[in-house]
Amino acid sequence: MKGQQLANGIVRTALMVLVVAAALPALAQEQGQLETLMNATGLKMEKLEADTWKVPFDGDNGKTLEVYVTYSNDKKLSALIFCTVVDRDANFQFNREVLARAMVISNDQPFIKIVLDADHGDLDCQTEAYMPTLTAEALKMYLDTVASISDQYGAELNQLAGQ
Repeated sequence: MKGQQLANGIVRTALMVLVVAAALPALAQEQGQLETLMNATGLKMEKLEADTWKVPFDGDNGKTLEVYVTYSNDKKLSALIFCTVVDRDANFQFNREVLARAMVISNDQPFIKIVLDADHGDLDCQTEAYMPTLTAEALKMYLDTVASISDQYGAELNQLAGQ
């Protein structure tokens, strides 16, 4: 009898875990969650389309950096925050030096990575944040970090890429 009760308790617990796990995506898809967080950052921004924003940052060299925020996919489980650091023609072939430097920067800097968007000929500085745990304060920190790292390494990466 006790064995059967234990087995029933385990089954009930497993079912509860499955129900909670199934509900997490629904929480992330809640209408306007990212928009609410974006508005709460207090940053100047432009809404480009549903669930996509452009946030301008003044760079140290007088250039305005454009950091973009959107969901990373249709499931809306994570926010994608990125800035194009090197912009070339589509399918541009980046040299080994620029790609190696991008890997070192990605390793050395917290929260971000420099990624190759080969189809568009870009190197982007980006991060992703898990929506169910994201706060406006953390989102602002991610935006600031992406802008700062993009500004800090943009000229160097462009020079290595041949500009």
